[in-house]
Amino acid sequence: MRSVSGTAPGGNDPIGNRFVEALLAIEAVAKRCRCRRELVSVIHFDVPTAADLAPTPLRAHRGQIGRALQLPRNARGNSLLRPSLKEAHRIAEQLPSHRHVLCVLSDFQLFDDKLDELLDEFAAFPGDVHAVVLRADPPAQLVDDVRVTVTPIGYDDPPGALARAVFAAATTHRLPSRGGR
Repeated sequence: MRSVSGTAPGGNDPIGNRFVEALLAIEAVAKRCRCRRELVSVIHFDVPTAADLAPTPLRAHRGQIGRALQLPRNARGNSLLRPSLKEAHRIAEQLPSHRHVLCVLSDFQLFDDKLDELLDEFAAFPGDVHAVVLRADPPAQLVDDVRVTVTPIGYDDPPGALARAVFAAATTHRLPSRGGR
C-alpha cells in the first residue's frame, strides 16, 4: 500500500474508518506471510509527514504500521497526488527485485496541474495499480484504463468494504488457496 489521503477521518463507515480498515487488511496479510520479504510502505498526500512509513516488513511491525495509518499530526490536508506518486516511484526504483503494488486511497478530486498526464503516470506505475476512490465518482480516465483496478467506496458501503479493497491489492501476487492444505 502506498498513498493515503487524509481528509475527514472518523465515524463508523468504511471511509471514516479507513485507517483502521487498512490496518486490518494488512494484518490479515501479515499473519499469512511466510517469506518475510513482503513490505508495506505508507505515503501520505502531504509527503513528507511524521506518519510516512518507509518500506517495512509486514511481520512483527504492527506498531509501526499502525502509527503510519493515521492522520499525520503535521498534515496540511492538500489534495496533490504528484509528490506522493514521485515518492512511490522512488521506492520502487530502490527495490527493483520486488513486485510492486500501488494502492491509493483518495477521492481523486485532485488539485495537481496537468491532471490527465498525472493520472496516466499513476496508471503507468511499475507494478499493479489500485485506486480506492472514497465518496466520489471515480475519474473516467482511471475507470477506462485497463492498468488500474478501481474500487469505489461510499459512506453507505458496509463496514469492511475498504478493508476488502486493500486486502485485494495487498494479495495481488499471492497464489490462490489450495483448499486448506
